[in-house]
Amino acid sequence: MASSIVRTLISRRVGELVHELPGVREGSAESIHEARVACRRLRELLPLVDDEGAGEAARAARRAGRLLGRVRDLDVIADLLDRYLELVPSAALIIVTARRTLAKQQTERRAAIKALEELDIRPLRARREPSAPSWIRRTALPFLRAGEGAVLRDRIAERANGLRDSIAHASGVYFPNRLHRTRIAIKKLRYAVEVADHTGAWRVPHVLADLRKAQATLGDIHDLQVLSERLPSHVEVSAIMRRVETEGGFATVVRKGDPDRGAITLILQERGEIRGILERELGSNFTYEWTFKTESSESLNDLIARKTRFDPDFWLIELDIADPERFIAETTRQG
Repeated sequence: MASSIVRTLISRRVGELVHELPGVREGSAESIHEARVACRRLRELLPLVDDEGAGEAARAARRAGRLLGRVRDLDVIADLLDRYLELVPSAALIIVTARRTLAKQQTERRAAIKALEELDIRPLRARREPSAPSWIRRTALPFLRAGEGAVLRDRIAERANGLRDSIAHASGVYFPNRLHRTRIAIKKLRYAVEVADHTGAWRVPHVLADLRKAQATLGDIHDLQVLSERLPSHVEVSAIMRRVETEGGFATVVRKGDPDRGAITLILQERGEIRGILERELGSNFTYEWTFKTESSESLNDLIARKTRFDPDFWLIELDIADPERFIAETTRQG
């Protein structure tokens, strides 16, 4: 039998999840986020319970969290596009094109919400106590059973060791998947420490604050990575060409790269005279940025051969525009 404080915490988290489900069905981004957080907290609490149905309840929380995560990624992309439209009006054409691509992916969002509706969460509902208080009383360690305290300490140690190993593996070079795994490790440790804080087993508000800050920073990086992966290269190429042609210029695909992940290189000309090269590269803040390079002495064929050796999937687009300086300034500013 679990202690009263653990039962109360689980009951409250289940209540939070159930409360957000109507909003999830309506597609509310806030409800989807809050429901996902409730699932994550339940996954850290349920291992403290040693009765027969705890494992089934934990599996239901895990499945619900994963479905909500799929929907959340699309919501994050839509929010980022809205923010960039306000910050960089000159990128409107690219953003509108990206939104159209995103709209085609909404079938994935609907499928995830439908799967969530069909998910059996009765094992979780069974953990809800109608008479449980809406507040959680801070208790001292003796109110946490000895077995629960041992399990909690072991989980915190396991999470901390996992984070340490993930940080060591992440390296100083940007690897999106490694950094994402570090973010997940921080999240797991944060929620385990939250359980300790709420039960009175371990009061470390400064640790929680540091973990939340690190999670938020890596979360921002991950969101931008998701955005770059969800928007295929050919969409951005089409938007750039349309933008140039709308302004009276000419755009030619010299080399067609990978439609989804190919890097993009732009050769800028004015009346046939090369003015420089724009390349989209990973910047020091772990986001992709346009960088300008002055005209190279190498020929076009040599440029293609050199870049192909390192990246066989890159795109090469030739642009002839009346005001390349303005195009360079606007493009490098929008990142």
